[in-house]
Amino acid sequence: MREFIPKMLVFFRQKKRGLTNLFGLFLAYGVLKSIVYLAPLLLNNVLKDVQRFGEFEYSLNLGQTFATIFALGLPNAYAYFVFKEKNNHLNVIFHNIYLAIALIVLLLGLIYPPLFSDLYFNAVLIGIALSNQLYITTYYKLKGKNIVAVVIDCGIYILLLLFVYFLFKRIIEFKISIWSYIILGYIILMNLRFHIGGAGKFSAVTKADWGRVLKYGILIVLTLFFTSILTTSTRVFIEYFDGFHSVGLYSLCIRIASAIIIFHRVVVILLYRKIYMDAHALLDRYFQIIILIACLGGAILYFLVPILAPRFIPSFAAAGLGGSSLFIWSVLQALTWTTVAVLELIIYRENLLAGYIRILMLLSLLLAGSIFIYSKFLPISAIQILKINVLAVMAIPYGQIWLLRKKTFFYKKTLTAHLILSVCCVIALIL
Repeated sequence: MREFIPKMLVFFRQKKRGLTNLFGLFLAYGVLKSIVYLAPLLLNNVLKDVQRFGEFEYSLNLGQTFATIFALGLPNAYAYFVFKEKNNHLNVIFHNIYLAIALIVLLLGLIYPPLFSDLYFNAVLIGIALSNQLYITTYYKLKGKNIVAVVIDCGIYILLLLFVYFLFKRIIEFKISIWSYIILGYIILMNLRFHIGGAGKFSAVTKADWGRVLKYGILIVLTLFFTSILTTSTRVFIEYFDGFHSVGLYSLCIRIASAIIIFHRVVVILLYRKIYMDAHALLDRYFQIIILIACLGGAILYFLVPILAPRFIPSFAAAGLGGSSLFIWSVLQALTWTTVAVLELIIYRENLLAGYIRILMLLSLLLAGSIFIYSKFLPISAIQILKINVLAVMAIPYGQIWLLRKKTFFYKKTLTAHLILSVCCVIALIL
């Protein structure tokens, strides 16, 4: 008994320390990740112009879509080939490609400077910056350096926060060209700090190695491209059918609803190494808990935001968005993204990309087809586009689970949680 009591005290102290550290890490991640979604809202408060905010958000969202192309699937290829398969000699491929992309965009800017004022060139710069961020973040997550990873992952939004601060202090004026130069500087800095030291001769690896990495990368690009169409194309469709003003209103809603995404992204960062290493049964339990907590958070958000908005987000309250259908469906959209995101990493881990691309391609065609067919027969606005998008995204996890069950493991608990979310979406559609 004399030995047992001291041992138990040590055990509880250790557990307490571990829980305290976990809470501290989660708090730090939450604060940093909040910048990702709050910085654009602060820009809206400074601009006080929904039209201009809509244009900025359109460029930012388009840049996120471009990021999937410029990344060339290399972050996931690194996780698969270098971390999981231990092919360390392939590192030179990743660094050389990122350096080449940065050099091309730098030369374009030097040859024709007016490009920096173009909304679409700005989106290209954002895409390149985000693709670099994603690779560097993946590297640090796999090293277990989660704080560094999350800081890098928020890099472009930290810059946006500083940009908004300078606008607020009237040190600079709002111009797309200024924002473009900031992003270009960030790209150059990332390449100098992270890629140039790992670069080497293209002949340092065999053609077969290049073929393996690029083939996997192309499959990832296709996967992320179709996922992007399904999960982040809402602003593009809204702009096409309803204009930048509606993009601005939707962006206000989804930025607030994205508090749900902050939660799941933080958890995924904490579990990233486990997702590539742990047993499927254990991950199934993790994913079920993540989805159910996210659903609870969505319900709290829906009831809490309309109360707090008049004080903290006046433009949201002034537009009458609290309790609106647009806000309800934005919350549901954020929730459906959560299920898609957690299961997608398992698809990458098991290299089930070919089958997954077919599922995404089919759903992308159904999404785009449904929106255009609807617009031919009935007036279409942001809310109709959002509803169609949520229903399409809601279908993705069923395809993911079917594919995983067919090849590896049946994620039964995750399926149960997603069914609960699907019922909520159907009830909202009926009401």
